[in-house]
Amino acid sequence: MVVAQEDCPARRVPDGTPVTIPRDSFVSITQALGGNYTVVHQGQMLR
Repeated sequence: MVVAQEDCPARRVPDGTPVTIPRDSFVSITQALGGNYTVVHQGQMLR
């Protein structure tokens, strides 16, 4: 698990709905490609 150091804009997979990962939230990194990450936050997969 990783803690978000600041509010992070993200898009929900697969529908692309924009969301914000709040600062100090725990996320699990599921994939890292270049500078892009796919994470799971509160049961939602985000990119």
